[in-house]
Parts: sequence; C-alpha cells; structure tokens
Amino acid sequence: MVLAVIVPQRNVTAEMVGRSSPTLLDLAVALASGAAAAYASSRRDVANALAGVAIAVALLPPLATVGLAFVIGAEVVALGAALLFLTNLVAIVSAAGLFFFLMGFHPDVGEKDRERTFRGGLWGTLSLLIAITAVLATLTVDAVQQSRFTHAVEATLEREVGLLGQDVTLEDWRTVGRRGSTVAIEVELQSATDLTDQEAQHVENALATSLDQPVDLALIITRVQRLDAGASGS
Repeated sequence: MVLAVIVPQRNVTAEMVGRSSPTLLDLAVALASGAAAAYASSRRDVANALAGVAIAVALLPPLATVGLAFVIGAEVVALGAALLFLTNLVAIVSAAGLFFFLMGFHPDVGEKDRERTFRGGLWGTLSLLIAITAVLATLTVDAVQQSRFTHAVEATLEREVGLLGQDVTLEDWRTVGRRGSTVAIEVELQSATDLTDQEAQHVENALATSLDQPVDLALIITRVQRLDAGASGS
C-alpha cells in the first residue's frame, strides 16, 4: 500500500522539550546553583546579584515552559517542566540550607520553639530531596534506555534504507506503541519505486535483531519522481 502523509506543524519547540525531561544531572546542577547562591549571600565581597541570577536561571525557564505548554495543550511537556521546576526549587533550598547550617546559621540550643521549627523544616526539605532524587533516578535510567533504543533504530534504518538503493530515502520514524514485548514502529520513506514485501520484511527483521525484541513495522511510503538533471537541461 502506498500512502502520502502530511505531517502537521508542531507547536512544541526543542527548548521546551529539553526542559520537560529532568534527570539526576539537572539535580546536581541545581544543587550547585543553590550552594553558589548561598555563598554569594554570605559574603560581602561577592555581588548579591549573583544569587538572584543563579536562582532565576534555574527557576524561570521551567516555570515559563509550564505556562506555555499548558496554553498549547502539551500536558506531558508541562508536567515534565513542572517536575524540573520542583527539582530546582527543592535542590536550591536544600543546598542553601545545608550551606547556611555549616556556616553556623541555626537556632541556639535553648530556643526550643525555633529549634523544633528548624528541625521540621530540615527534615521536610530532606524528605522532598530524597523523593525527587528517587524519581529522577528512575527517569534517568529510562532516558538512558530510550537513548540506546533510539540510537539502535536510527543506525539500523540508515543501514537498511541505504541497501534499498539511491531511489529510497529515510524521512522520519516514530514509536507508536507497544503490545507486550512487541514494539510498533512507523517509518516514513520517499521512494521512486515500489518496495517489495520481502524488502519490507527484511527491514523489520533487521530492527528486531538490533533491538532484540519483536517489531511490528509500518512503512509509510511517499512516491516521488526524480528528474534527470541532464534531461531537464536539454
């Protein structure tokens, strides 16, 4: 079957997507930003503006992404950006709190009420940090697995499409779903000739071998007519 597909324009930018998948690296950067902001606030010889800049760079971009993503209806991107915002906020507060504690900023032993409040805030912040770290650890593992999956699919498709000849070019591909251990993949091709069932089956088998799991492949082929440069010039 030969199908021509028009891909709609996407409103979600690459920058927005990049702020919707936080990992442990983002947590480490936020912790460093919090420590730098606390250091800048505690030293007279360091500009106070540095603390504001460090916090603004960590908090404003993901928060803006949340609003923009909700406006265009990209709820998944909005939730991912919200998680990044929460990650940065908790990490900055945790790192700054620890830095100030080590510098001696804590209630005196005799101030029971303030000490109780201080401990409650300390344990609450630590609990949030541990919870976010656990979530980000899971997301980081998923991101690594997805990166390996993407690399394997792209490398296999480039190799197999190259074997089909110069008349066939790879336009795009996407994962459309999973059924048990089988992954469904759509591949968009441009071709000046029809592909045989054997050629399509060979591509599917190559993907299954590369991914080490069953693959349900759907080829979306757009027929094109390639003009001979010499013929058109005459």
